[in-house]
Amino acid sequence: MASPYVQLLRTPHAWPFSLAGFFARLPLAMGGLALLLLMVEITDSYFLAGAVNATYILVGSFAAPAIAMLIDRYGQRHVIGPQITIHVIGVTALLVLAATDAPLWTFFIAAAVAGAALPVVGAAVRARWSYLLVDSP
Repeated sequence: MASPYVQLLRTPHAWPFSLAGFFARLPLAMGGLALLLLMVEITDSYFLAGAVNATYILVGSFAAPAIAMLIDRYGQRHVIGPQITIHVIGVTALLVLAATDAPLWTFFIAAAVAGAALPVVGAAVRARWSYLLVDSP
């Protein structure tokens, strides 16, 4: 069972992007938890914190297939840069809103922006494999 995977990882240049994909996935799980803890601290309400966090996660889950299709169609170079830029803007907006005691509704908008541009690491790694194994069955 392991032999096909070993054979794939012996492909030249497979290890660098496989390791990069592994490490790029690690902080994705922390984003939702960090947002939840931030919102609990601000609102003292798990309900409101969960609602903002659900906005972040649900918008991200609805946007992910579209972003993956864009990566497949236009390539990583044209999609990932703007995507990460928008995600950083959304996360920065959440932090600024938290620091300035902004109205609660603004957190939902910033969470939706950050979630919509959540990096789709799986699609990027899949695109690398497709490029690397273009002549392989």
